[in-house]
Amino acid sequence: MGSSLIVILIVGVYAALGMRIVSDIRARDAEQEDEEDELDEPEWPEPNTRFSHLTVREKIAETQRISDGVAAMETLQNDLVECCPEWILAVHIEWLSRDGTVYKHDVMCDGSNTATECLAAIAKRESYDMRARLAQECQVLSYSVRHAHNGAQNDSFRRGEW
Repeated sequence: MGSSLIVILIVGVYAALGMRIVSDIRARDAEQEDEEDELDEPEWPEPNTRFSHLTVREKIAETQRISDGVAAMETLQNDLVECCPEWILAVHIEWLSRDGTVYKHDVMCDGSNTATECLAAIAKRESYDMRARLAQECQVLSYSVRHAHNGAQNDSFRRGEW
């Protein structure tokens, strides 16, 4: 009888320990679900309004200038793809040196030379960078226009108080 009492006591201790482990696991799962629910809620980051002193018209003009630059880089990319020894593309480069001297040079691209490859890589990268900047400027413009027209209404929407 003494050994069965010890067995029952050991089983009881293991059962209590098991129940404690299950309880801890359930609590941890509930915390993870709460964290996942918090992650599912969209966060509305404040856009970078680095030129907040500009008017909406000036912001639109800046956005249009960047958009024109993207179009120019894409045109350059297309022209570089189409150029060949029979149709040589001349690219005019100007730069300003440290001492203020303006230098100019024409680069001839024939579709297979190093100049063509390098300029194609530069145009591709510039296009990518300007697209990223254009997206940022559009976000700033969208935020400033929406915020100016709707005032505090948008702030309450962003906080989920609607």
